[in-house]
Amino acid sequence: MTPFSTAHKFNGFADVFLNNGGLRGLRDFYVSFAPKMPFKKWKARLWFHQFWDDQGGDNLGQEYNLVTSYKLNKYISFLWKAAYFDGGKNRSPRASATRSIVQTTFKF
Repeated sequence: MTPFSTAHKFNGFADVFLNNGGLRGLRDFYVSFAPKMPFKKWKARLWFHQFWDDQGGDNLGQEYNLVTSYKLNKYISFLWKAAYFDGGKNRSPRASATRSIVQTTFKF
């Protein structure tokens, strides 16, 4: 558990739990996997999160995250983050959420 908001460093990229579950708290079980990519300039990582309320143990939903990056050269790289949260019929703040972020980095 983290005592403060982390702007999706922990608790998933969909940012459904920025308040860490409010007064009831939040438990986040997650696993990640970084497959070896067949191309040297590509990287990827996948996450699966399962969220529970810290006090009652209620299921709050699941989240799936994906990050891929491509390094064009030593000066330019690209990153794509995607997240899907499924709260289903659980007692979660949202039924579902989808986020996607594209980033370009220039180094001088």
